Amino acid sequence: MGLSIPFILFLLDLLKSKNKQTFSFNKWPNKSFLSKMTINEKLIDQNEIIIEKNLLFVLNNEEKIASVVGNESAEGDIIIPRSIKYKKQEYLIKCIMKDAFESSDIINSIRFPNDSEIRIIERAAFANSSIKSLTIPSSITELKEGWLLGTHDLEQIQIVENK
Repeated sequence: MGLSIPFILFLLDLLKSKNKQTFSFNKWPNKSFLSKMTINEKLIDQNEIIIEKNLLFVLNNEEKIASVVGNESAEGDIIIPRSIKYKKQEYLIKCIMKDAFESSDIINSIRFPNDSEIRIIERAAFANSSIKSLTIPSSITELKEGWLLGTHDLEQIQIVENK
């Protein structure tokens, strides 16, 4: 299950108000509340959320992987990078979580680089968004049921082979 949109907006407001670009789950005062809104049980402890190019990522510090959990008014043509760097460490992006692009109404397309490591797109990842074109890499191993729920503007899905 993914983070709810109101909770992500709360996190974004928190980040802006403290002028920080990271949020540590370890510093969250009420972890039981957070765990009820699970991102994924593996991702909750000892992880941080960062914002990069209007995309919200949760970092798994143990495995050095990242997941897209939301966006901050992302618009136009979005490229989900192969990895992100944080504190001199590279995190491979492996998953797009539930509701990550839910109701995003100013996105035209989402693409991935040819060397993408993305493996999973969770249920409702693009729910009710305005995406018209989606190019996904062959590295995808799992598309959860309902991953494109309500994407009525979607005209094209292209699967490209990874290099």
